[in-house]
Amino acid sequence: MLDYFFNDEETVLKKREKKKKLHELLNKYGSVEGIEKNAIGADGYDYMFANTDNLIDEVLQERRSGQPSLSVMRKDMSQKRDTLFPEEEDFSLDSLKLSEKQRKAIQNLDMANQLTIIKALREQQSIEKPHQEVNEEVEKIAAENKPDNDLRIHNTPKQYASNEYAGTKSDADKKEEAKIDYSKYGNGFTKGFIDELVSDVEFNSIINEYLAPNEGGYNNDKDDSGGETNMGISKNTHKNEDIKGMTRERANAIFYRDYYKWNGIDKLPYKIRGFIVDFGICSQPLMAIKMTHRVLGIPEGNIIGKTTLDKFKRFTQRDYEDFLERYRAEMIKYFYKVVQANPRKKKFLNGWINRAKKAHLSN
Repeated sequence: MLDYFFNDEETVLKKREKKKKLHELLNKYGSVEGIEKNAIGADGYDYMFANTDNLIDEVLQERRSGQPSLSVMRKDMSQKRDTLFPEEEDFSLDSLKLSEKQRKAIQNLDMANQLTIIKALREQQSIEKPHQEVNEEVEKIAAENKPDNDLRIHNTPKQYASNEYAGTKSDADKKEEAKIDYSKYGNGFTKGFIDELVSDVEFNSIINEYLAPNEGGYNNDKDDSGGETNMGISKNTHKNEDIKGMTRERANAIFYRDYYKWNGIDKLPYKIRGFIVDFGICSQPLMAIKMTHRVLGIPEGNIIGKTTLDKFKRFTQRDYEDFLERYRAEMIKYFYKVVQANPRKKKFLNGWINRAKKAHLSN
């Protein structure tokens, strides 16, 4: 059974390289149609040889869901044969103090983000991971199917010393908990800020729903007024950043500080917050706030304050649906105006419109 999850090492490496190439081509041409229509020469041949067994469908699914492929979810067999898949209790929300909305938001995240946030919340709330009883039948099947007897599943219960310190975490327990690699966030962010970001379930859900799928890798298009751009962070807006060397963690921290937390945007109802944050990154956070006021029919300002929030307090589900449709129409109108002012940006228009059409109400 378990060997179903593992492929021959050479095959895995080849597939990974092909998928990487397909991701690069999608980032460059924007869509499969764009590749097939415009990729000529070396790019055309790369696409033809990379897209074996319709691998592009798997790549597109990963990009839509924001989830890593199975080969990425597991550790590389050649180097880390003893690493296990996360166990069910790793994802348990038992004992965590969460609202129903927060629980749903966590469950909507991909596996990697779920694991990081749940472990960070456990550490923050001083809650140990729940222990799961050993399923002897599952253990027996796993043992019979482990490759070359190298994949070992340990279900030996932990032994705790009975002493005056009972109930405190041992060094072994602390090592098991999720460790945040603060170095990936770079300079300018405090440990407290990063801990808050990692534990913010709603923000990470928005990253997963909108920003990760919509913002691609490194790009330096001469017609893009943002200049060098990587994962949505542009040189024109963030002049002191190493755009080419940008990590996903640092990009998320910049989103959190400069867009999500800007002038009260994070106080907006969660249902609509995602597409407003996304539009703020695509244009400017000030423009996203002004557009929110315009759709609500109140004077346009530069902050999400009491007047704005009081409007939403009276919203029904139908009101939210109407707000979404009107905000989406305003976004598309804005993008057309950008192209009218600078016709060289017309090549970006379809991508912008598709981004607006993806706006939706979050659960």
